[in-house]
Amino acid sequence: MNRIGGVVDLRRVGASWAGKLSSYFRTGILAVALSFTGNSAIAQDLSKGFDAAQRGDYQAALKEFLPLATQGNVYAQNNLGLMYANGYGVLADDISAHMWWNIAGANGYEGARENRENIEKEMTPADISEAVKSARTCMSSDYQNCR
Repeated sequence: MNRIGGVVDLRRVGASWAGKLSSYFRTGILAVALSFTGNSAIAQDLSKGFDAAQRGDYQAALKEFLPLATQGNVYAQNNLGLMYANGYGVLADDISAHMWWNIAGANGYEGARENRENIEKEMTPADISEAVKSARTCMSSDYQNCR
């Protein structure tokens, strides 16, 4: 079962198709990131994170995504949610995944809202409450106090 709805787990599809999808997705995200921020350094860091994740080097991806996420980048926030939901380079943690998707959704990224809604189907009300509280704490601390 694909826990996160419309998000494709590249490990579950053919390598050729996955490579094409990944390339199209990354190119689109990078173009959007560049157009919204006007900052090629942010797009470059996102690209490094995507490349690392595609290679399976999730620690390097985490190193690229985390600083961007704490600067408010919704794409990095969404990817942290994916990493926590799937245990990519981190311990699988639905509460942290929900928290990052909640933050990215609050910052306007619709795909993150969908991911959050899908993972909620597998969480207890207490875990959802903890995730929401964690997201509020993270955002109100200007990303200094996040799970």
